[in-house]
Amino acid sequence: MMQVWINEGVVNGETGAYTEDGTTTKYGIAYEYNRKTLLKYEISEPKDMHKLTEEIAAQIYYKKYWQKCGAEQLPIGCDYLLFDAAVNQGVGYASRMIQECLNTLQGSEELKVDGRVGPKTKAYMRNALGRKNALQLIMRLHRKMAYYQTLVSYARKKRKLFDAKSRDFETSWLRRLWHEI
Repeated sequence: MMQVWINEGVVNGETGAYTEDGTTTKYGIAYEYNRKTLLKYEISEPKDMHKLTEEIAAQIYYKKYWQKCGAEQLPIGCDYLLFDAAVNQGVGYASRMIQECLNTLQGSEELKVDGRVGPKTKAYMRNALGRKNALQLIMRLHRKMAYYQTLVSYARKKRKLFDAKSRDFETSWLRRLWHEI
């Protein structure tokens, strides 16, 4: 989880609540996308984000992202790629990504790409243990080509993002892409 802290800017003192695309964010936890979860910690409005501690953020990362995407089923390195995709792009996207990658690794389309990590997906994940490097490479290529290129292009052209004030978000997204495990 430490690398996610680095990617989210928690390490090196970048912990403040700021607005990314109109969403209040702290420790990488965006209020807009975590409303229901944050209510459990008495954070009911964006102005309450000051109540979010590193400990609460870690619990949210673990329960909402790590466990739900099934990262614990994968070899070290692959687990991080899946977890980071879940944090940055959503559990559904990350789950579909791993299912597509596992199908590619198996050379078949037997695994249903439905975005839910159930028993069959977990069994495929366990079978991938012996082929960690191949799976890791497929996952990297998938994320590189399928998501970040589109995201950065969309943000630049359509949303007029990444001006001088918001360069740090582009840097964070690209740091994820090129991170070496």
